[in-house]
Amino acid sequence: MDKKQIIGTVKQELVDMLGLKESDIDTTKSFDKYGIDSAVGIGIISNLSDTFDLDLDPAELYDNPTVEALANHIHAMQQEAGA
Repeated sequence: MDKKQIIGTVKQELVDMLGLKESDIDTTKSFDKYGIDSAVGIGIISNLSDTFDLDLDPAELYDNPTVEALANHIHAMQQEAGA
């Protein structure tokens, strides 16, 4: 999956978990600006782990605090895994 598709998938996860419109999500805006708490963050990471078949740690949401940063991280993990 390319980075653009990954960004779209991460954005859709925010839409689903937070009830936002996709057009309201700025891919460079920090996740904390959307009011994501630890419980929601764990749910997002868990769902993305399943979607991408990767072992993502909840801390990665904070280490990669924007949609673009997280998508880049997921893309790099996929490349390492040979996906």
